[in-house]
Amino acid sequence: MTDRAIRRVLLILLGLGVLLLIASLPGQRIHGDEAAFAEFAWFQSQDGYVHTELFRGLLEYETRVLLYHKLFIWLGAGMVSLFGYGIWPLRALSLLSTLALALLPWRFVRGQDSGTRTLTVLAAMTFVLLAPLTFKFAKFYRPEMMQAVTGLALYFALERGVRDDRMALYVLAGFAAGTSVLMHLNGVVYVIAGATVLLLRRRWKGTLAYGAAAAIAVSPFFFEIIGRFDLFWLQYNFDPTFGENERTVAGTLLKLVEEHKRLFRSPEIIFSTVLFITALIANVRSEGWRRRDFHVLTFASMVALGALAPAKTTPYAILLFPFWAIEVGHWIGRLPVTWRSTPALFRSACGIVIAAFVVHSLVADSVNALSDKQDWIGENTRALAVVPEGARILGPLDLVLDELPDRQIAGLRLAEWRIHDWGQKPYTLQTLTAYADSAGCAALVLDRELWRRFGLSGTPETPPANGYRLVYSDPDGNRFVFVNGEKRESGPGD
Repeated sequence: MTDRAIRRVLLILLGLGVLLLIASLPGQRIHGDEAAFAEFAWFQSQDGYVHTELFRGLLEYETRVLLYHKLFIWLGAGMVSLFGYGIWPLRALSLLSTLALALLPWRFVRGQDSGTRTLTVLAAMTFVLLAPLTFKFAKFYRPEMMQAVTGLALYFALERGVRDDRMALYVLAGFAAGTSVLMHLNGVVYVIAGATVLLLRRRWKGTLAYGAAAAIAVSPFFFEIIGRFDLFWLQYNFDPTFGENERTVAGTLLKLVEEHKRLFRSPEIIFSTVLFITALIANVRSEGWRRRDFHVLTFASMVALGALAPAKTTPYAILLFPFWAIEVGHWIGRLPVTWRSTPALFRSACGIVIAAFVVHSLVADSVNALSDKQDWIGENTRALAVVPEGARILGPLDLVLDELPDRQIAGLRLAEWRIHDWGQKPYTLQTLTAYADSAGCAALVLDRELWRRFGLSGTPETPPANGYRLVYSDPDGNRFVFVNGEKRESGPGD
């Protein structure tokens, strides 16, 4: 297996990854969470603080949200102020972060010979762009890709800081880790991992400098809480994203034991996990634990993520991908040297793992790029033309794009929780319209997917319930609009 052959294959795969990513951008479905984050960014840009109409009535969120991904939302608000409200100015943050994540490994390979350096970087870049999980979330307005960049910065600063015992680099590493926390509280994973490296190295002063820098970077998180601690505590204690007992000691230990449910949850991440494990085994087999600090940082991050991250949501594993990409890149970069000395059986297993990752990634990325393409925002605009401006609407979270500020959108996700609390599952059109009426909504918006997910019987043309009647249905069945005749006023859509 020659350097030239590997390089040619990597360049082809990298090119395919870039083309698929570009092809995936138009008509990409709006992810539910990014719609909620977009509303946060909008209100931050307009009012100077975060509140929400999507979850009005829950934990006083309509008054002020204190528990949110601060720096991530602030950056989004900045994009809204600069380029206007829309999904693509916000998604640009993740796309730019993906680009940085793909290019930063050049820093890691400095000092290696040119052949190994090129293969290492190409392999790491290919892993980042092809892995289905990062491919999918590279174009969603979520914080994980941005956090992954701070994870790489943490490693680069920490690796050189430990080697040269330079206090300035300890401070830089701490600032990178703290910045990740300010983007999303899951970033504490990086703080713990970096501190673990320094403590095992017995760099006591370095640990203090690192911790102080991380604390300074995180400190803006607490500024809003001053004078509002009761509201913050309410929102923290009853945050619906946490499961029951997740934040107890027993719950933390259980999450750690069950972390495999995240790393092997679905094909979206399974093949990436197996490739990382294979690369780790191959690298340790050929060179031992020579890169001890890197491996401590990687394993500490994995343990901290398992113990602290809510549930087993796969996007949170993106925080591990910078380290996984380096491990895979290091392995592939040295293949021309190590391949011949690798036992035939293990070599075959490695070939199967690589091939499986590549084939699955290309298929999964192609499906993501080419299927389910719609003008989602255009469909929202056409559907809501029948609803007066200023009306309150119960519907999917993605209605906030681009309907703010013309209409108030109440999220169906909250309706699900409320109807569940009422003990009225399974859902019916009657219970949904009853909730819409109680929330003061002039209209209810559903689509085929929601119709199936709620398990609603009948068809959207079912006789009206609670005064709501079907007034709009697009030809493809992507949007159904029910309007309450008693609440409806004349508007431009009439």
